[in-house]
Amino acid sequence: MHAAVCGSVLGLSALLVPDTARPATDPVPERQALMKQLGQQMKAAGNLANGQTPWGAAQAKAVADAVAQSGQTARGLFPPASANDPKTNAAGAVWQNRSDFDKRLAQMSTLARTMGKADTQAAFRASFQDLSATCKSCHDVYRKKKS
Repeated sequence: MHAAVCGSVLGLSALLVPDTARPATDPVPERQALMKQLGQQMKAAGNLANGQTPWGAAQAKAVADAVAQSGQTARGLFPPASANDPKTNAAGAVWQNRSDFDKRLAQMSTLARTMGKADTQAAFRASFQDLSATCKSCHDVYRKKKS
């Protein structure tokens, strides 16, 4: 059983660690890649929360830490100069209400760290639901609506 959990954790490692080693060149593709990675991290967390992936506190902490780090990294990928980039999926509200946007990213990271402290699947699931609601609320305001 221990080997299976370790293998699962190692298998998810590519999803869990944001690529922060690359220098930021064009923030739009950088943040789109980060958000895609964050989506994969949230899927992995959801699988732990709902039992599709066998529960393990170490694995839960690893995915939660990765989500928290992604939230911190995201803050630096929304410079004002990228607001009018035609490739962006970010709504203009990001830059019009930057303090609220940054607050929501910080809240996401805080909730993810709390989720990582869960010692049971039930506690993890409850924290995951709070985190998911926060992510959705941010997307509702700060992501362009798909046509």
